[in-house]
Amino acid sequence: MHLHNVQQWLTGQTTWGVIDSGSDVRTLRRLNKLYDRLSVIGEITVAVMLVGLVCASAWLLTQTSFEDVIFFDSTDHICVLDSRTGEIRYAAGN
Repeated sequence: MHLHNVQQWLTGQTTWGVIDSGSDVRTLRRLNKLYDRLSVIGEITVAVMLVGLVCASAWLLTQTSFEDVIFFDSTDHICVLDSRTGEIRYAAGN
């Protein structure tokens, strides 16, 4: 009975078991540092965008009047009732 040599099969079929002599260690380290910097920049960007989203949502919820009424009677004149001043103002039309 013939036993198969796994090491011979690996080196013949794939790159497993083959020593990689073509790697440039300095380039790989520089690339790793670049990836580290980009990941930090990405994390800071996500944090800033999250804080901005929370602030914008809070501002919209506290400063927006949801009681404005838009009058549209199928004519070219559209008016808006401003809930803060109580005035009806002309919004759009001819």
